Amino acid sequence: MISITTQRGKDMPTPDELRKLAAWYSEYADSAENHSVRMERRRIAAELSAKADSLELPTRRLLAA
Repeated sequence: MISITTQRGKDMPTPDELRKLAAWYSEYADSAENHSVRMERRRIAAELSAKADSLELPTRRLLAA
């Protein structure tokens, strides 16, 4: 599991940065010849995307209110 500090302002990546990193991992996964490595990179990409979504959720709730 990827550990990301939850304190904003301390090198906390933005949701957009996390999504860019997730896209990179997805592309990088395709270059792996080993199936296990490819699947692990895809898992990391999915985890990064989910983290980006979770960081945006409170903002979306505030904007909708």
